[in-house]
Amino acid sequence: MIHYEKQSSKELRAGMGEGLVEAGRKNENVVALSADVKGSVKMDGFAKEFPERFIQCGIAEANMVGIAAGLSLCGKVPFIGGFAEFVTGRVYDQIRQVVCYSNKNVKICGSHAGISLGEDGATHQTMEDIALMKVLPNMTVLVPADFNQAKAATLAAAEHVGPVYLRLGRSKMPCFLPENEKFEIGKAQLLSEGTDVTLFACGHLVWEALQAAEMLEKVGISCEVINTARPAPSSPARSTSSTAASATAWPRPSPSTAPRRWSTWPWTTSLARAARPTRCSPTTISVPPTSWPRSMPSSSANPAPPSNATARAAVCPSPTRSRATILTTASTTSRRTAPWSR
Repeated sequence: MIHYEKQSSKELRAGMGEGLVEAGRKNENVVALSADVKGSVKMDGFAKEFPERFIQCGIAEANMVGIAAGLSLCGKVPFIGGFAEFVTGRVYDQIRQVVCYSNKNVKICGSHAGISLGEDGATHQTMEDIALMKVLPNMTVLVPADFNQAKAATLAAAEHVGPVYLRLGRSKMPCFLPENEKFEIGKAQLLSEGTDVTLFACGHLVWEALQAAEMLEKVGISCEVINTARPAPSSPARSTSSTAASATAWPRPSPSTAPRRWSTWPWTTSLARAARPTRCSPTTISVPPTSWPRSMPSSSANPAPPSNATARAAVCPSPTRSRATILTTASTTSRRTAPWSR
């Protein structure tokens, strides 16, 4: 077993701050945005060296995500910084729709993750942020284990094309990994070999896993320790130097296969499409019995579809109303309410 020594204790967020400054020196398109917490997320060094490339968005995380998405369309590489709870949970809809769905090149730095912000209480703690980010298309989640790896992960995120969530804690943690070690997105890191037990860990718990492995070794249990700084497989990793970057993008549906905005039932879609005349006059539409849903049981409250159903749609264009009103009659002698009209 390899024994790791504690070199010093530093905050992971500080490693991100140093990595951001170095990335800014390498690439003039790197910009930073903060939700009024630039000191807490260690973006103050970047703001001091590149004041023209730093935007203070105030306590408006959703607005900050939208600004970052717009900057990415202009060729910039935006890093947004805030507390992990607020830059993942509070703005989840914006990240999903504005960043991930269209594969924007936005980097989200969530500091104070987990329970490392203990004194501020449960409202500022987040344990579900990894799960929230991992299920999003195109999103790459990075959870470095110490200061050195946080700096390397920030540099790797700046080169990666696509959304990235960089998860960081608040408290000081032991530095035990080598300095200037290249961070490879998409690969786990084998820290120690063993034959009896495998311990997987990421973030702050990697050091604790190494300590546990040493304790187990003393009682004759050989432990393998793996640092999963990238918790699970995601979209294919891409680099700015890759010539095939566009070929590995998340597949977008073509117009012919894109989901319809109407109901998922085909009979509703066909009926609605048929009711599209522009003149303000009733139009009779024949609806064959096979177009009714077969899974609906017949009852007095839910009658069976009529054999000769006809639908009469009165369509009147209006600046404030564009939806068609559909009235269904079963026959000339009896009237039944269709299940989809309730």
